[in-house]
Amino acid sequence: LIILNNSGYTAERVIHPEREDSYNDIQVWNYHMLPEALGAGKGIGVEVSTETQLCEALTSYQGDGPSVLNAKLDKMDVPEFFQKMGD
Repeated sequence: LIILNNSGYTAERVIHPEREDSYNDIQVWNYHMLPEALGAGKGIGVEVSTETQLCEALTSYQGDGPSVLNAKLDKMDVPEFFQKMGD
C-alpha cells in the first residue's frame, strides 16, 4: 500500500488558496507503522520523503507480507492541471 501523504486536503488548499483553514490539515499519523501495529508478521513499513528513497523502497520490496509505504509530500504538491483549477 502506497500512501501519498500530503498532510491534509490539498484539493481544498488549491481551490481556496487565500484560506488557511485548519480543517485542511489532518492529524499526522505514522502510517508506515501500521503493519507492526496490526501484527502483520513479515509486513514492513517504510517512510520516504525523496524520490531516491521511494525508488529504493520499491526496488527492495520482497513481497513477504503486507507493506505500507508512507510517501511524504509537500502539502501543496499537485499536478499542474490541478493547480490551474485554483487559478
